[in-house]
This record gives sequence, C-alpha cells and structure tokens, in this order.
Amino acid sequence: MRFAYNDGQLVGLGRTVDDGLYYAWIVDLAILPEYQGMGIGTFILNELEKDLEPFISTMLTAAPGKGGFYEKLGWLKQSAAYIWPRSEKQKCKFTNHC
Repeated sequence: MRFAYNDGQLVGLGRTVDDGLYYAWIVDLAILPEYQGMGIGTFILNELEKDLEPFISTMLTAAPGKGGFYEKLGWLKQSAAYIWPRSEKQKCKFTNHC
C-alpha cells in the first residue's frame, strides 16, 4: 500500500493484490477530489508499478470516467472484461436491463 498525506491528513492511497508470482492487480487508487490533478495519483501509481515490476502481468479496473487518466500514463485498455453481478441493482447498472 502507498499513502499520501497533507499536514497529517490522508489525501490519497493505492493498494495492490497479487498471487505472489504471476498476476498483480492495482485494486485501489483513490485521491480526495480536492487533491486530484496535483500529481498525487500519478506518483502513487508509479510507486505501485515499481513494486509490481517482478510480476508477469499487472492489471487494474478504472472507475467509470477515469480511464483517460490511466491511458494518459501508458496503460492499455483491454477489450474484454467480465463481472459476476452480486445483485439485481448491480446487474442493471452494467446491462441497462432493469
């Protein structure tokens, strides 16, 4: 995990999960809205990428509307990803079949 603070206040964090050898996921990259656009997310993401260099594959899932941030930094968008919906509300969100 990586953290960013401003005057003792947590303003951003990044978290990874991996299998210890092959696959690593950046599962969280969160920056308080008022601190976005200041390079904090880029810095944390770069540090996480360094931590995960030994892995064969590193992946992440971008929050809706945030894909451009990752693409700007060189991440490649995949054409297929799947989710197993855990509720009708979640199923509706992803399929528009409400």
